[in-house]
Amino acid sequence: MEATTLFEKMFQGFENSRRIGSIDLLKGLAIIAVFVLHWAMRFDVDLGLLWILLTPVMYVFMAVMGFNLVNSWKRNSNLKNYFEKKIMRFFPLFFAAFAATAILGILLGIPLQFGLPQLIGYFPVPGVGNYFISIILQTIVLFPLIIVAFRKHPLALGLIFILANFLFVIARGHIPFIDLIYRPFIIRFLAPL
Repeated sequence: MEATTLFEKMFQGFENSRRIGSIDLLKGLAIIAVFVLHWAMRFDVDLGLLWILLTPVMYVFMAVMGFNLVNSWKRNSNLKNYFEKKIMRFFPLFFAAFAATAILGILLGIPLQFGLPQLIGYFPVPGVGNYFISIILQTIVLFPLIIVAFRKHPLALGLIFILANFLFVIARGHIPFIDLIYRPFIIRFLAPL
């Protein structure tokens, strides 16, 4: 069957794939929205009402990431295979990006940062969305534990995630230590996961 509309052409070839076109589209839109938000924060651009509409996009992105992880786990729930696949997919790109940011930082005269943040996934050159690599690392490591717990007590785990997320956000404004670890800590994204 020949694709006739732009929408059909966008999703052509997905029939025999494990990919879900609507999820890929949602993830792509979320990525674009995150770039817009980070651009606006970096250059102090007032997005007005658009800011309110785009702010929850990280939760959408995390929900899509959780959906994709569950589908991947359904296809192969072997823990060794899971970690091998994630390590081979994530770390080569991470180390290449880490090296590229360090080289660009040196070339552009930006002071490099090396310390605890870099051990949890931050790049050596500071940036607005730097924390998200750390969130991905935590998700990769914690996901199998979350699946096991969810299978045993789905409602309880869902409520615990929502409560932990809520309390973490509330604590952020009152406990200085929480404010320091807020951005790179997965607790703030447990509810949508």
